[in-house]
Amino acid sequence: KVTVFGSARTPVEHPMYALARELGAALAHAELMVITGAGGGIMAAAHEGAGSDHSLGFNITLPFEQHANATVDGTDRLLPFHFFFIRKLFFVKEADALVLCPGGFGTLDEALEVLTLIQTGKSPLVPVVLLDSPGGTFWQDCLAFISRQLEENRYILPSDLKLVRLVHSADDAVEEINQFYRNYHSSRWLNNQFVIRMQHRLSEAALVDIEENFADLRLSGHFQQHADSGAEHETGSYSHLTRLTFAFTGRDQGRLRELIDFINLSENWANREPTHSTQRAREALKAS
Repeated sequence: KVTVFGSARTPVEHPMYALARELGAALAHAELMVITGAGGGIMAAAHEGAGSDHSLGFNITLPFEQHANATVDGTDRLLPFHFFFIRKLFFVKEADALVLCPGGFGTLDEALEVLTLIQTGKSPLVPVVLLDSPGGTFWQDCLAFISRQLEENRYILPSDLKLVRLVHSADDAVEEINQFYRNYHSSRWLNNQFVIRMQHRLSEAALVDIEENFADLRLSGHFQQHADSGAEHETGSYSHLTRLTFAFTGRDQGRLRELIDFINLSENWANREPTHSTQRAREALKAS
């Protein structure tokens, strides 16, 4: 499931409306469910593109009337909320990825809350995609402000900006989400060890690179790759996954994102050659 945030005031004729509709269609084509606030603007456009079967709407009761958009109104795909904080919890809790389109105070509030939850480790790391129209500068200007005022003044870590990716097309947004889960499956804490579940084993050369290049992520010991040991008491659906375990400091989620990007490159898997898409991802990782 992918949560899409954005302005309820975006008019139908605006380029972002068309782009959000394309995004909804692309996510539905990838068999992903589209979650929005069920209102108009960007929310309506994303649901319009996805269609009712791939849409979920979390509406909010406001002092002024907010109707649910036509895609989810009157269906079992609509869930009303009275409190913003509970609604935001569901937006994040249910999402395997988040796409943020330009918007006002509400959108910026959602964006910063999501980043705060991920930065502090209170919410699992998921892809956070900033989507703007070609030539648009909304997120570019926001990122410039964050870099200049927050990063340069050391209010955030330089790596914190690795938690977001800026794209300008629906296809690139979906590719960013798919690439995040190319090998990475999920993660959890097990006592004082951080466990990353992977769909493919890493090569020995990749493990050496991780030891050398990501040593700052661990408190002590080494990165250990192993099969399910039974200690996690996993269900059968997870028991086949390979584990990468280490004593994570828990402090730098941006660097953790860089580690996930590394393990998602097929050239780092055992007995696998890089594909065209992972070669592009590798070049993007180096450029960042």
